Amino acid sequence: APGVYQLASLLVELDTSDEASQILCADALYQMGCVEEAHKLLLLALSRNPQRSPILARLALLQLKKGFIYDGNQV
Repeated sequence: APGVYQLASLLVELDTSDEASQILCADALYQMGCVEEAHKLLLLALSRNPQRSPILARLALLQLKKGFIYDGNQV
């Protein structure tokens, strides 16, 4: 995942409007356990295009994971 993240980050730097690179970057961050950073990146991508299903789906999954982690820490 770190190599994928580095490549995706480079692609995002080359074209900040490329949604696929942003999603790839967020997915790599998620796989590396950087849930908060992935969430922030997806929110940024969503602010540019609020009707994108792939971004909305990933945000929903991240919210579920964050909720499970939060609930698990409450025990």
